[in-house]
Amino acid sequence: MSCGIEKNETPARAKNFTNEEVLLLSELVGKNRSVIENKQSGVITHKQKEAAWQKLTMEFNASTSGDHRSTKMLIEKWRNTKKTSTKSYSANKKSLYKTGGGPKDFSIVLETPVDAIVHDIIGARMTGYEAECNSDYVVANEHLPQAVDIGNGSKEQILPFEMNLSSTNEQHDNLPSSSLNESNLAVMHLHKYEEQQGQADWSDYSPALLKTPTSKLLSTTKAGTTKATTCRTNEKWCNLADKKSEFLDILQKLREKELEEAVKNHQEERELVQLKKKILLEEHQLKMEQMREEHALKLKLMSERKSFM
Repeated sequence: MSCGIEKNETPARAKNFTNEEVLLLSELVGKNRSVIENKQSGVITHKQKEAAWQKLTMEFNASTSGDHRSTKMLIEKWRNTKKTSTKSYSANKKSLYKTGGGPKDFSIVLETPVDAIVHDIIGARMTGYEAECNSDYVVANEHLPQAVDIGNGSKEQILPFEMNLSSTNEQHDNLPSSSLNESNLAVMHLHKYEEQQGQADWSDYSPALLKTPTSKLLSTTKAGTTKATTCRTNEKWCNLADKKSEFLDILQKLREKELEEAVKNHQEERELVQLKKKILLEEHQLKMEQMREEHALKLKLMSERKSFM
C-alpha cells in the first residue's frame, strides 16, 4: 500500500559507449583541442570550455543514432578514455623491458585508432619524456649532423669522438692561429690538463684547496647588532632589511614604554582605590561612634524622665 507516497525513482543507467561513439568523441575533441585541453584556469577559459563542450555535445548527438548523451557524460567518458589509453601505452612500454619467461602476458594491447588520436592530442602526457641526462640515453654518432655552420658562410666537419681525439694531438701544433676555433682550443686545453695532472704534486692536497673565495656580490655584510649580516645579492634588499630591523627595534621600545606606563597607571589606580577604601572605613567608624553616643544619650534622657515621674 503506497498511502499516497511516491517512491524515489532512480534514473535508468545509460548504455555503454560503442567503439564508434568513442572514436567520434575523440575526433570531435581533437577539433577543439586548443580549448578543451587548455591548462589555463581563468574564468574566461572556463566559460570557453563550457561553450566548447556544449557545442561538441550537439554535434555528437546529431552524428549518432544511439542514446542521447549529456555534456557531463561526454566529459566523463573523455577523461576515462585518456586514462585507458595511457594505461595501455604504459603496459606496452613496460613489456619491452621484460626478460621473457613465465606465463603469457595478456596486458599487451595493439594501438587502436582512439589511442592514436589521444596520443596526438595529449602528446607527452601519455608517453612521458625521454630522460636525456642522468640515464642510459645515448645519442649515436649517426644521429649527429655531418657539418655545422660556424658563421661567415663556412662549415666545420664533425668527426667521431675517437677520431677527433687521435688526430688532434698531431694537427694542433701545425694549425695557424686563424684556424683555431673554440672546439680545437677546448681539445688542446683538455690534453694539456691531462699532461699537467700526470706531473702535479698532490702531497699537500686538502679539500680546502678546492674552495674558492666567496664572490663580492654575494658577501654583503655590515657591522652592527641590528644590521643585516646575511649575504644578499641585491643592495636594495639589504637596506630594506636594515630599515625593517630598525623599525622593529623602535616598535619594541615603544611597546616596552607603553607597558611601563600601563604598570605605573595600574599602581596609581590601586593606591587610589586603597585610599578611598581607607576613607570610607574611617567615615564608617565615625558614624558608628556618633550613633553609639546618640543612643547612650537617649537612654540617659529616658532614665532621667522615669526618675522624675
